[in-house]
Amino acid sequence: MSKSRGTFVKARTYLDHLDPEYLRYYYASKLGRGVEDLDLNLEDFVQKVNSDLVGKVVNIASRCAGFIHKGNAGVLVGADPAPELLAAFREAAPGIAEAYEARDFNRAMREIMALADRANAWIAEQAPWALAKQEGQQDKVQAVCGLDLV
Repeated sequence: MSKSRGTFVKARTYLDHLDPEYLRYYYASKLGRGVEDLDLNLEDFVQKVNSDLVGKVVNIASRCAGFIHKGNAGVLVGADPAPELLAAFREAAPGIAEAYEARDFNRAMREIMALADRANAWIAEQAPWALAKQEGQQDKVQAVCGLDLV
């Protein structure tokens, strides 16, 4: 975006086509503690949103939501099948909060995405899609898919 070159995206045009949360995430992932200009590179924007938000965060929900909906009427169970993973998320929370407070948003986003990577790896390791095909494993499927990492 450049005023001198006349290249820009109007906010209304953006909002008519895309969710503002995507742009907030993109900017947060680029903003460090210092004062610097940010460019909206549309190719980078699409890649960042697709890889981080869709490929990591949405992937967690898409892997698990169907099992929770079908196997337990959409109700989460209270099981804790991965206390070490939950502990890692809780241990990371103060550092993420500190990064936000320090306006080091890109560090906070990197730490959050690292946690999403861990959650995705754990889900892949547990393979609820394979467990669901095994007799007597429905409780474990629900525990894996309903793990509350917040």
